[in-house]
Amino acid sequence: MKTRTTILTILAAAMLFIGCSKDAIVQSEYSNNEARYVMDFNYGHTSSRLFAALSPNSNTFCIISQSSSNIGYTLNSRLYGDEEEHHEHIIEEILTRQSRLMGLNNGLIVGYSSLQDGGLYVFDQICPNCYQQNGLASMKYMVDFDSESAGTQVVCPTCKRYYGLLNGGVVVKGESGQKLYRYRANFTSNVFRISNPY
Repeated sequence: MKTRTTILTILAAAMLFIGCSKDAIVQSEYSNNEARYVMDFNYGHTSSRLFAALSPNSNTFCIISQSSSNIGYTLNSRLYGDEEEHHEHIIEEILTRQSRLMGLNNGLIVGYSSLQDGGLYVFDQICPNCYQQNGLASMKYMVDFDSESAGTQVVCPTCKRYYGLLNGGVVVKGESGQKLYRYRANFTSNVFRISNPY
């Protein structure tokens, strides 16, 4: 009986090693990178582009970034098809200022998907594969909307990988690789909050 248990243990361990090739990409659902942001639409913030992307099952995604100032910040937002960014100045009371960190290089992609879990997705705008390969969060690795996918895919200008926004940010065209970095977020009672890692 002891010999049988030992053999089964060895076989189970061998199966684990056989199933994990060196080319396999193991990635958790959420990134360990830090991201923080809060937008309370109850206080007159009118970013219609971001709000549109926060409509459940809309399949609409918005790219957001920020620019700081002495009394607040400017939220820059753009939907697929926008000719230019929309800029909204947000004034913050000193006592209520939130620390904001919008991904690895000040760029996030926000939206809901009607596919898979139908959930809210917040992705970093940095191509994870170029970032991993070069260790830099450079502007040249910032993904942007693909002109042919109606805002449901983004493409990296450097490695030419296409990522599907509706299905968890996986590579849908180009060399295989990691999916987009995803951050934990929620949108309840008109308050959009990114808090990653929790």
